Amino acid sequence: MEQVTREKLINALAEMDEANNEHYTDGGKPRIDMLEELSGVNGVTATMRDDAFAAFKVEQGSKDDDENNSQPTPDAAPAAKRQMYNVTIHDVEGESGDAFLSVNGKTILVKRNEEVQLSEAYVEVLRNSKVESFVQDPDTGKKRKLSIQRFPHSAHPV
Repeated sequence: MEQVTREKLINALAEMDEANNEHYTDGGKPRIDMLEELSGVNGVTATMRDDAFAAFKVEQGSKDDDENNSQPTPDAAPAAKRQMYNVTIHDVEGESGDAFLSVNGKTILVKRNEEVQLSEAYVEVLRNSKVESFVQDPDTGKKRKLSIQRFPHSAHPV
């Protein structure tokens, strides 16, 4: 067997399939035994795997951006089985520009009123983005808290 190098591990990662449970753990990390088999090296540690996987994701992200910069790329958090959604972000009075979303440092711009495919992580960002405001009752003068969705949207699993 050969010496472990990041390059060999990255090449092995390129051959692996995230949807294949034999290639990735339930936690979304590459299986060390598969990395060793595909790279032809022994002695891969979890730290080596994680370092190579992080570098691999950076490379894949930049390739995805270069190949198709108009479509959002998958979030940075790996998952064995990633659920995708058809999403439309609706216009809001006073806001008609693209919606800026970020997950784990991976940012995308999503056009409003156009259906796009997003991973579950970005849909979760949409669901949890709220604007807090106060409304005052004209009769009593009491204020009450009001929570409004920042990005009204519709999302349906692909």
